[in-house]
Amino acid sequence: MEYTKHETVLREECVTFLTEKGPFGKESLFADLTFGGGGHSRARLEADTSYSILAFDQDPEAVENGKRIISTLENPDRIKLVHGNFRQFPKTFNDLYGESNQGLQGVIMDLGVSGHHFDRPERGFSFRFDGPLDMRMNIQDDETLKASDILNSFSKEDLESIFKEYGEERISSRIAAAIVEQRNKKPF
Repeated sequence: MEYTKHETVLREECVTFLTEKGPFGKESLFADLTFGGGGHSRARLEADTSYSILAFDQDPEAVENGKRIISTLENPDRIKLVHGNFRQFPKTFNDLYGESNQGLQGVIMDLGVSGHHFDRPERGFSFRFDGPLDMRMNIQDDETLKASDILNSFSKEDLESIFKEYGEERISSRIAAAIVEQRNKKPF
């Protein structure tokens, strides 16, 4: 599946912030815990040839795209891309670098949804297209509930809590009630 065009947000600012106090010309390890389209990682690798990166992404499409990006780099061995959630980072970091590591120069996490997710109807993140209500970052993870599973099975109170706490929605109670009413007529 072709990854859609990616515009890296705050590319230069992130590189500058993470590297301005860094030891240029000296080996430095960075972590990119949400690789996505790879823009932040590429920018860091271009900033100094002594930098290396341990990157993560749980989206299989981002990982496949990342492998293509990495294969085009001058020194592809400077970046290791792991298909996994960033909560696995501490264990993976210790497994790879153990006690001999010098630590990390910096860590970046670009939390949120990318344009790629909005542009793909089958991912279920956009109102622009008809598609399944999926909204999982890792579409291969059958243990993670799809958005439709949540809408069809969570209690009104749980839905209200989600909309209020995570969406800061003032009318969360009315939204939850409307969802329960609709799903009683026809499941999402």
